[in-house]
Amino acid sequence: MDLPAFPTCTMISYLEKAAHTAPDMAPVIGALLEYIKEEVNRPKEPVSEEFEILGRQVKQVLMGLMENGQWEEAFGVVNQLMALLPGDPEILKMKQEIIAQRLAKDGGECSGLIVERVIAFVFA
Repeated sequence: MDLPAFPTCTMISYLEKAAHTAPDMAPVIGALLEYIKEEVNRPKEPVSEEFEILGRQVKQVLMGLMENGQWEEAFGVVNQLMALLPGDPEILKMKQEIIAQRLAKDGGECSGLIVERVIAFVFA
């Protein structure tokens, strides 16, 4: 996944503000910060045609899991899919939805909405 065009320090600043606004979301925000750090330091590699074909097939499976509300299973699949097709915005959007649904299930609608908005803003 490619990071947005604005500077990493800006993303970190917004995440810090989000942490102060919603302190109960600190673990999620911390995970996002770690993800940003990994993405910034990871060398970019081109995706082969075989991986793109496999990725499309796995994407169909992921959509089925999401449609059936199998959020835990979908979370594992989407992480593997992101490794196969880094930079695919559709996969990122799917991951946002999965995270929001998992948090809504575990922590209430409000927490899921906050995280969804933070993720959407940071990776828009």
